[in-house]
Amino acid sequence: MAYTEITTIEAALAKKGLTMPMIEEMHKALPEEYRTEKVVSFALDLVEDVLNSDDPIDWSNTDKPKWRLWYWIEDASDEDGSPAVGLSLGGCGYDGAVAGVGPRRAFASEPIARHAWQYFKKYYELEFSRGKLK
Repeated sequence: MAYTEITTIEAALAKKGLTMPMIEEMHKALPEEYRTEKVVSFALDLVEDVLNSDDPIDWSNTDKPKWRLWYWIEDASDEDGSPAVGLSLGGCGYDGAVAGVGPRRAFASEPIARHAWQYFKKYYELEFSRGKLK
């Protein structure tokens, strides 16, 4: 399955032989205050793994670029007018280093990184807010 076919968490789960009921069980097993944050983090780790499965990241090869998403915080408001936080893609940056400051998730190419943002933005927003967004 090509990365372009992975557009939902369910598709990513299916590629790894997992199902939503498994995630729901994991969700229930966690303390309530950590549920959303930890499940979202797992979902994004899964997305990274699945989207990179045809060209896995080689962290020992500092000559091969690793593409990372960089995003901006944007003000937004909910439908009822209450304040909310949103993210907008600032760009896709790459580097070959295995250490540095910035997000740890990386993708094998810029198109894969942009695909991740396009289809999984809400998960990045939830992770950024530590599961506190509506």
